[in-house]
Amino acid sequence: MRVLTVPLILLATVGLRSSRSQTASQASNAETPTIRASVRLVLVDVVVRNHKGEPIGSLPASDFKILEDGVPQAINSFEEHKAGTIEQTKLPPLPPNVFTNLPTVKAADGLDILLVDCLNSEARDQASLRLNMLKYLNALSPGTRIALFTLGSRLRMVYGFTTDLSGLALAIGDEKSGVVPKFSPFFMTAFQKDTEKSIAALMATNQTSPEAIDALKQFQADEMSRLGQSRATITLQALQQLCRYLSQVPGRKNLIWFADSFPINYLPGPNPRAARNLNDDQATAALLSDNQVAVYPVSTQGLLVDSQYDSGTFQPDSMQEQNRERSMNQIAMQNLANETGGEAFFNTNGFSEALNKVIRDSSEYYTLAYRPSNESTHGEYRMIKVAVKDCHCNLEYRRGYYARQSVFSPMGEGKSQEPLVPLMAFGMPDFDQILYKISVVPKDDPPAVAHQPENSKDTESSLRRYAVDFAIATDDLRFQTTADGVRHGSIGVAIIVYSRQGQPLRVASRRAEVSIRPDDFKNFQKTGLRIHSEIEIPLGESHLRTGVYDYDAGTTGTLGVPVSISAQK
Repeated sequence: MRVLTVPLILLATVGLRSSRSQTASQASNAETPTIRASVRLVLVDVVVRNHKGEPIGSLPASDFKILEDGVPQAINSFEEHKAGTIEQTKLPPLPPNVFTNLPTVKAADGLDILLVDCLNSEARDQASLRLNMLKYLNALSPGTRIALFTLGSRLRMVYGFTTDLSGLALAIGDEKSGVVPKFSPFFMTAFQKDTEKSIAALMATNQTSPEAIDALKQFQADEMSRLGQSRATITLQALQQLCRYLSQVPGRKNLIWFADSFPINYLPGPNPRAARNLNDDQATAALLSDNQVAVYPVSTQGLLVDSQYDSGTFQPDSMQEQNRERSMNQIAMQNLANETGGEAFFNTNGFSEALNKVIRDSSEYYTLAYRPSNESTHGEYRMIKVAVKDCHCNLEYRRGYYARQSVFSPMGEGKSQEPLVPLMAFGMPDFDQILYKISVVPKDDPPAVAHQPENSKDTESSLRRYAVDFAIATDDLRFQTTADGVRHGSIGVAIIVYSRQGQPLRVASRRAEVSIRPDDFKNFQKTGLRIHSEIEIPLGESHLRTGVYDYDAGTTGTLGVPVSISAQK
């Protein structure tokens, strides 16, 4: 049986393979969103630096030694990630309404996430951060894949993963983006705390009864505790939500967290502790570590001065309290960074230097994997120690993990959903293990029945049906060839239409069992394997996310394109 196809004259005008450079191919190999076999492996990303803070590369696997709870472990796999030279590939012009996921620049193996925390920061520090970010992004080299999130009363994605740094800078500069400075009702500034204390002092001066003053102080303390607990709860929930989102993406993720305060008190212990008894701080930090998310806390307060020289502090006892809070906050930052394999930055105005160091960690690091000699999965904390032979260097890596069954579960195991679906979430980076082109053109046919989320309010009159034709590079697919020379494969394609805010509006997917005769395969090598699909897209601006999945190879390709449809007159 031959695969059902439709003519793709436009797509055949430019060969899928002719423009793919060696650099782009290397980038494709580095990304591996593959459904892994069921094997218990612990992944440890290691950044190796010399005494100057510069990364050390070209170290062999034999130089590394890894221990779990003091017991040496055999390294089962080893990979070095190198930055390489940034080389942009210029693609030939594409016909109208045709798009491709062929990369034009080699992206770093890791991902960087900017989290602007408005919940735990003063408005004045947010304003300074915004200016520094704009200046930094405008000077950053291409190839860095960055996403931008903000945290206020909830976590919000401002810009999904992209190498288009100009677009990201525009989003930060947009007044409607959510990155503009805002007052946090849960975060009390030093001036507000001083003001509350001055009220009690004024009451004492006016000879108010001690009982009334004590009642006021107790109320203020309770309110401070309530606000602090609310901030901590919202922050932990947001980080857990971000972890679940990033868990679908393989490889290292650097979370660059900008805030004044970091309300996570993560103090892991080597003593056995059942996973169900983990407190919220431990559970959140464990999620970060398990999903290869290295946290880089960055204080937005910049270079700090002693409280006695701060013009905003005028109560003597407030100076001591503020210095104590700073110390505790820096300890929390350091613990979180150490346990997840990141680095904390505080008491410094070197914004660009800090970000350069973090983003360099996305490109130059080692990934070690080992099968624990201790096979129990009862939730106990395991301590990890990595050493490099004959190397006077500094190492950054996660210091341990909780041995829960979920840590070892391969991606997608036990899930009923299609394996391609998680990689097609709104804002996900584009994958290029499978290269393809799509043609997106409107159809004049009346709307057909398509899957529609229950919360969608679109009506037929506000929808327009589009044909989405895929042309997939056959060299990126795995086929089983039978004795008669026919190649057999199983290919899935999916399309999701998102609103500008990331709400899924329409979903279309299909799985094609492909059988290709030798003569047809030669043609497909030139034009691409063709698969036809259709979907309804609402009027206005939306985002079309497409994907291709090879069920035999476990590899994927994805591509997102903006769509704008105006009402027909």
